[in-house]
Amino acid sequence: MFRVNLEDGSTIAFDLAHKRDRDQWLAVRSDPSFHERIRAIHVISDGSTWVVKRPAKMGRVWWDIEDVYDTHRDRIARERVIWYAGQTKAITTVYIAGKAPFCVSEAIRVGKLRHPAFASNPAGG
Repeated sequence: MFRVNLEDGSTIAFDLAHKRDRDQWLAVRSDPSFHERIRAIHVISDGSTWVVKRPAKMGRVWWDIEDVYDTHRDRIARERVIWYAGQTKAITTVYIAGKAPFCVSEAIRVGKLRHPAFASNPAGG
């Protein structure tokens, strides 16, 4: 479950396991003004919350969220928040399928960012 905090103080919840929420996320993620309004994204699982805040002084930020499905166990294994800003890509992955959820964050220099694929194509490709 993801909760998106917007600059006006409102929040939007997305549970990508449900088609309606998935379709809503695909619709809003292609809108650049929506990305500018995001202040933080929360990943909520088993009573725990991880917060990925908007990076300061990085200019335009593009966001994405995704569920990573474990086909062997037929369940969602991880939930991931990704942001792109300047020459940086940051990935926060919350592993929710184990005994206790835990989080791994990484930052990658990607070179000159043109546009992430999802910014121009809602289908992501």
